[in-house]
Amino acid sequence: MGGSLPCLPINPFCAVGEAAGAVVEDVWVNAMLSLWEAGLWLLSLAFLVIDALATPDLSAGGPLAAVYPVTFGIGATVAALMAMVQLGIAAVRRDGQTLGRLVIGLLQFGLVWASYVGVAALLVTGVSGLTTALLRSLLDIDTLAAFDPSISVSRDLVDGTVATVLGVSSIFLLVPASVGYLLLMLVREAALIVLAATSAISAGGLLAQTSSTWFWRSLRWFLAALLVAPVAVLVLGVGVTITEGILTGAEETSTEAAIGMAVVGCLLILLGAICPLALFRLLAFVDPGTSSGAALRSSLAASGGVMGALQKAGGGRAAVATATAGASIRWCGCLRRRGAAGR
Repeated sequence: MGGSLPCLPINPFCAVGEAAGAVVEDVWVNAMLSLWEAGLWLLSLAFLVIDALATPDLSAGGPLAAVYPVTFGIGATVAALMAMVQLGIAAVRRDGQTLGRLVIGLLQFGLVWASYVGVAALLVTGVSGLTTALLRSLLDIDTLAAFDPSISVSRDLVDGTVATVLGVSSIFLLVPASVGYLLLMLVREAALIVLAATSAISAGGLLAQTSSTWFWRSLRWFLAALLVAPVAVLVLGVGVTITEGILTGAEETSTEAAIGMAVVGCLLILLGAICPLALFRLLAFVDPGTSSGAALRSSLAASGGVMGALQKAGGGRAAVATATAGASIRWCGCLRRRGAAGR
């Protein structure tokens, strides 16, 4: 009569069915929330592995000390072969431009030979510091191994639908994100090591016009791989900050809205493992053989080179200053004429 057992005493099986349904729902909720927590644990494990392996040592005295002499010897051989090819082309064409390409390529090869390894090691150290600064700013940690995805959900606040959403999000968002981050950082480390070790070989192609794109393409890949880590951490920090802020900081937010923002945060975490790959397209202007590199080269040539572009920028500021001064002088002259007319 009071509404606590509406099925009794008319139909005793109704109460048994309700009890069984409650047990099944409780088991389902616990299973889905366990999937959610397992996805977060897998993400933490992936970050632990990444933090131990993701910063390679490219210095001349590091693990690649025995590799650099071999690759630099091969690079010198490739440079000699490309120089002979360019000399043959210059003898056939009989023009100074082809011979000038050989001289410029020789200077570029010498610059790469002398400074590429040191600059690469310095850039890796600088990007590592930038990544640490982003981690401190966005996640309040110093390393990815210290990442603690405290996106916990109380089991007594969710129903079967919400738990299902969390479980599906863990399977299709958190687990692929964990694998994606691990593969992305491991491939990044391997790419940085291989590109730095073979820099002299790719630079040997600078001595010939037909093979000059070898070095620029490898430089483009090196810079893109170098910037993968800070971009991934940036997107990860945004996703985790949004998710943690909604789930743990906003008490007035309903459970459904909090779960929805958790799914959005997981999607951002997954995007953090995918979007850094766009850097390989965004840095296409580094390679002169691409359309972006050709457009940049033609714009610089139209401006008279880098110095010409800087001079034009300075000339533009000077023109603005001159126009401002001229307007001020005209305004003062107008005021003087008005004062004289009044007198």
